[in-house]
Amino acid sequence: MSEIKKTYTEEAGSKRVHILIENELLGLTNHKSLNEIVSEEISAGVKDISFDFSNLTYISSSGIGILISNLKSINTSGCSLKIENANEKILNIFKISKLEKIFNLNC
Repeated sequence: MSEIKKTYTEEAGSKRVHILIENELLGLTNHKSLNEIVSEEISAGVKDISFDFSNLTYISSSGIGILISNLKSINTSGCSLKIENANEKILNIFKISKLEKIFNLNC
């Protein structure tokens, strides 16, 4: 099961959540927990969501699908998503697949 830690901040009345994915792989093993967390945060009125990839060393095609699915939910709800601290290997996956054009990468 995936280990995910959340921390909250509030700025100008806008609630933000920082989601640290603690395991090394983003893929099928952790899609349910990440989807549930994003859904819960959207329902709770969070406006800014960031995924911290500090510990992530690999993202599978399933992981990319998870991110795209969550991005759609986040955008539909009026929230924003930022991906932070991705390593060079993860960034290359985003560049090769042209996903850096649809994701806000702050790395």
